[in-house]
Amino acid sequence: MNLKMVEHLVMQKEGFNSNLVMKTVQLWTEN
Repeated sequence: MNLKMVEHLVMQKEGFNSNLVMKTVQLWTEN
């Protein structure tokens, strides 16, 4: 997953399941 794409998705999802998105981002960045 492209980190820029992840950042874009987080911006879109902010305030809407933001905790879930951040957990998913953490999983992606660990892998």
